[in-house]
Amino acid sequence: MIDAIVDAIFPPQCVICSSDGAWCCCSCFEKIELVRTHSRERGNYVNEIIAVGHYRNPELRTLLHQLKYKNARCLRFAFEKLLRRFASQFNGSFPWAGERSLCIQALVGSPKRIHARGFDQAEFFRDLVRDVLIPHAVPVNLLRRSSSIEAQAALDANDPLRGVNVRDAFSVIPQEEEINPAVILVDDI
Repeated sequence: MIDAIVDAIFPPQCVICSSDGAWCCCSCFEKIELVRTHSRERGNYVNEIIAVGHYRNPELRTLLHQLKYKNARCLRFAFEKLLRRFASQFNGSFPWAGERSLCIQALVGSPKRIHARGFDQAEFFRDLVRDVLIPHAVPVNLLRRSSSIEAQAALDANDPLRGVNVRDAFSVIPQEEEINPAVILVDDI
């Protein structure tokens, strides 16, 4: 209801090409190439990494930047539509298929950056992934940020410091109850 009122006062304009009618127009949305990139057994604890699209895709990158840096939560519908298209394209054949009990965790952001942005975009995506792809997953808070790191966006994509930058940046919060070992970790970029 509130969205409809806001859209009536401030008609949506595509954040990518500036055409009128939607926050992400059909033409720009169709330019977002979906890929199911994944890798298995990276490290001792990660079984699989899945990405919906390539960050180098200009339309997807613009949507992510508008959400993350311009607080454009009006893009929720576009991201929801993107996840539904992703699920449909890959027929829901995800590594968690068949898991009856799952936990879902947002990658813990920098409190300083979250405060500056006014919201936590990783939690935004955690909730969206849960709503669209795995509604039976239980949101958990298993991680804490152990140290403040330089923003990964400030580092070149091929910079070897990217891995060093996040090493030991997070730690597990001890839990009173045993948690299901199947945890989906969600991040934005």
